Amino acid sequence: MFLRPAPPCRSLTASQGYNESLSKYAEMVEQTIDLQQLERHVYMIKPDYDERLQALSNKIMEVWSLIARATAVPETVFWLDP
Repeated sequence: MFLRPAPPCRSLTASQGYNESLSKYAEMVEQTIDLQQLERHVYMIKPDYDERLQALSNKIMEVWSLIARATAVPETVFWLDP
């Protein structure tokens, strides 16, 4: 008696296709979303994804630096340029 191989299961073939699609989607998300921020429940696109985002990120870092210095020395007064 010879056994024939079972025909491929349609659901298995479909799930393999879904798995491939999901892995591509996951790769795209990892390249685009800032995963360090995501851990803090902040959904941000990585600044290096776009030049404008990088410029905004640099400005934000400057502001955070000013805030950190201002809170470190309470007597310090910062005059902002118009």
